Amino acid sequence: MFCNRAVHAKLVGGLGNQLFVYHAGLWLAKIQGLPLKVDYLELGGGSRSHGQMLDHGILNASAYGQINRKISVRRLTYGLANRLLDSKSVSKIVTKLPLRFYTSRVTGFDPDLETAPHAAVLQGYFQSYIYVRELREKFSYNLHFDPVQPSSWFIEMKARFQCSKFAVVHVRRGDYMAAKDTFGILGEGYYKSAWESIMAVDSGIEPIVFSDDVEEARLLLQNVLPTTTEFATPPAGTPDSEILALMSHADSIVIANSTFSWWAAMLNEEKRLIVAPSQWFLSNEDPSFLIPPEWLRVESEWVI
Repeated sequence: MFCNRAVHAKLVGGLGNQLFVYHAGLWLAKIQGLPLKVDYLELGGGSRSHGQMLDHGILNASAYGQINRKISVRRLTYGLANRLLDSKSVSKIVTKLPLRFYTSRVTGFDPDLETAPHAAVLQGYFQSYIYVRELREKFSYNLHFDPVQPSSWFIEMKARFQCSKFAVVHVRRGDYMAAKDTFGILGEGYYKSAWESIMAVDSGIEPIVFSDDVEEARLLLQNVLPTTTEFATPPAGTPDSEILALMSHADSIVIANSTFSWWAAMLNEEKRLIVAPSQWFLSNEDPSFLIPPEWLRVESEWVI
């Protein structure tokens, strides 16, 4: 039986987007004094392969809210109707279901979320630092992401990060290549300015590059970073969450216009320097309140 006495967060996209939706749901659940449940219905059905789901050893139910992977007949009916019928027909169906839906009209911070119906199903992206910050400040929320059963690779790399000063440089390619005209692909100019900013703070720090396309990253950064730069090569099958968690342990980080490296920065804001692009998307509207004011923003330069 689908329980209405909880806030339900409808996960979308890859790990970074799932984390945004999860934390917006947790924020609303705390405000409404309700548990949080997570809806996986939409995952795996898109045109891109996004890999890992949020609950693969990442979240502890007692600390982060209740994880629920059951899909009710009523919830499934809505999902199918939303795909097959026009909006008026969907509205008629929804009014007959014992569910309340809140769909955000913006990609970033949603000022109307606090007025969402009690125990609603949340739909949207909620890409903003505000939800995490308020969870920390108002509800003593501890954002911990290290794997419960880490691989030997993670243990070894984390120890290196703790013994030496590393700056992570994240280069996003992969599925972004199909969306280069909208999301945009950050080019050499951005990374050159970002690395100069890192070096101005600590000239002795070592770069380490993380990318979903290492060869492309090598070509992009060959005139930006030292020839001795290390390019991370996680073993095959390494969970995305483990890579993200490792990135978060670096002393500084240069993020791409990617929610993946955004979360690597947010997980540990005690870094000496976090560098982000001044413009998040090439042609799409940037999410509001996505980049915290303390992060250093350098001009975005795009591969056209």
